[in-house]
Amino acid sequence: MNSYATKHCLERMKERRGINTKKAERRIEQAVLRGKPFTAFSSKERAFLQQEEDGCRALAYDGYCYIINERNLCITLYPLPDWFSRKKHFDGKKKIRDYKKYVLMNQP
Repeated sequence: MNSYATKHCLERMKERRGINTKKAERRIEQAVLRGKPFTAFSSKERAFLQQEEDGCRALAYDGYCYIINERNLCITLYPLPDWFSRKKHFDGKKKIRDYKKYVLMNQP
């Protein structure tokens, strides 16, 4: 499977990831092969990725959202929000808002 990147995408990779062109192309290829589409996520993440798709695919991979068109041409990428794909913790049916604080307060 061949994947390519636009000039804009390569510039964004250098700016946001700090990597050269060869590594950027390899990273894009990995994102196309291993990135997760909106169907792999629950409601909040799914809605976020669906709104980013505008005739293209939005793939979440390695903390970034890659926008890929139908010919596997990467158009751009940007970092995912901090809340994206964060694990949720529960104590019974009650959701734990601050897990680190919960662990400190409930040590034996």
